[in-house]
Amino acid sequence: LLFPSALILPPPRVAVGDKDAIDTKLSWRWARDNFFLPSDNIWLLKCKQKTSGWIPMDTVKTLSDASLAKDWLPSEIAHDVRGMEHRILLIETTHDPGDALVKFATMECPRDAIMLLGCRGRQGWRRMFLGSVTLYVTQHAPIAVLVVRSRKYRDIPDLTSDTVGAAYLGMTTPGKQRKVAIAIDGTSQSVALVRWAMSNALKPRDEVHLLHSAASENPEATLKATAAVNECMAALSEFQRDDEGLCASVLLDMKGDTRDNIVDYVEDQGGAIDFLVMGTRGLTGNLKRAMLGSVSSYALAYCPSPVLTVPADIVAEAAKKSADKVFNRICVTHLLMDDAKENRVAGAVGFNVRTGDYHVFKSKAVIVSAGGASNIFTPRSVAEG
Repeated sequence: LLFPSALILPPPRVAVGDKDAIDTKLSWRWARDNFFLPSDNIWLLKCKQKTSGWIPMDTVKTLSDASLAKDWLPSEIAHDVRGMEHRILLIETTHDPGDALVKFATMECPRDAIMLLGCRGRQGWRRMFLGSVTLYVTQHAPIAVLVVRSRKYRDIPDLTSDTVGAAYLGMTTPGKQRKVAIAIDGTSQSVALVRWAMSNALKPRDEVHLLHSAASENPEATLKATAAVNECMAALSEFQRDDEGLCASVLLDMKGDTRDNIVDYVEDQGGAIDFLVMGTRGLTGNLKRAMLGSVSSYALAYCPSPVLTVPADIVAEAAKKSADKVFNRICVTHLLMDDAKENRVAGAVGFNVRTGDYHVFKSKAVIVSAGGASNIFTPRSVAEG
C-alpha cells in the first residue's frame, strides 16, 4: 500500500484527470459537492505517457506538494484538497492509459476504494470502435468506479479555463438531501449491493430509490425476488432509522428492456437523481458486451446522472462480510411467524444434519431459496447441506 500500515485511514477516493480536460473539472466539482466527505482520503492521480525508456514498465511517483503537479493538476482541485487527507500520484506508463489505471487499481488500491472518472460521452458504435478509457476501466478494474459524464456541460465557459468558478450548469446545491437510485435484480446479490452502498456511498439522510422488477411469470422466482427487495428495504430503513432519510421501492415495467427502464426512470425524475448505483456482471470486450448486452455499459452511455458501478466480486465480498456467522448443513423444519404482524416471517427453526444440534434463528427478513422450498413449491431432492 502507499500508506504506512500504522496509519488508519478511510478507503481512498481516487480522482483521475488532466488539467485541460473539461471532464476532470466537472467530475471533481460534482464529487466535491455531492459525494466526497471532509474526512475522505483523496488520491489525485495523473496518467502520463513515457516519452523515452526501453523498459515497458509502469512507475508510480508520489509527489510531496501540489506545486510539483501544477502542470497537470487544476488549481481549483489543488485548492480544495488543502484541508483534506490526500496524496498526489503520477503514473508514468508506456501502455494504454486505461490499462495503466486498471493495473494501478489492482496493485495499489484497497478493495473498498472508489475511482472517480470523467467521461466524454461517446455513444453507440462510435464508443465501441473508437474506444473509451472510462469504459475499459469500468470493465476491468477490480474496484468500484464512479463515472461523471461531461457531454451535457461542454458549453460552460467556466470549465474551459483553470479558474475557480462557483456557478455551473446542472450541478446540485451542496449539502442538500441527495436522491440516489440503486438498480437491483432481485437476487441475493441485490442485498449485498445495497449493504455495500450503505457502507461506501450512502448517507443516512439520503432519499434512496430502489429500482427493481420483482415480478415474473415464474411464481417461485417472483417470491424470491420480492423477499430480496423486502430485505433491501429493511436494511435501508434500519440504516436511516435515526435520520431524515427516505427509501422507496420502485417496480419497473418487466415487459420492457431493463436497460431502457432504468435510464428512463432516471430521466423521468428531471435531474433529481444525484447518482445511480448498480453492479456489473464482468462482461469484458466490446463485441461481447455489444452482442450479449450490458446494463451497466448502457447506463454509462445514456444515463443523465453519474453512475457508480460495483464489480460482482466486490459485492460478493460485501455479502460475506455482512454475515456475522454462517451456519452450514442446517435443515430448516419450520418458519417462525411474527406475532405482531400478520403473515410476516420472523425466523426459522432447524437442525444440523450431521450433528443433530437444534437451532432457532430470529431475523427481520427471511429469504426462502434452498432446494424446492418445501411446503411452498413442488419439492425437489437436493444434496446434503
